[in-house]
Amino acid sequence: MKKEYVVASFVAGVIVGALATLLLTPYTGDEVREKIKEESDRILDRLIESVGKFEEMRDRLEAEVLDIEEELT
Repeated sequence: MKKEYVVASFVAGVIVGALATLLLTPYTGDEVREKIKEESDRILDRLIESVGKFEEMRDRLEAEVLDIEEELT
């Protein structure tokens, strides 16, 4: 299984789990909607942060590959 699918599956699982937890709580509708909004904002922030980290790793790996290619030629 490709790593992208593992990461996407994990993120989807976190979102579904968080939403299920919030929807099955004994809070009022307004409280649940507020919690869903807060949780989705938090997850989105973490996802954006993770994408940034992956982009940084990709850039470093590309630089490493270029360095190795230069050494081989």
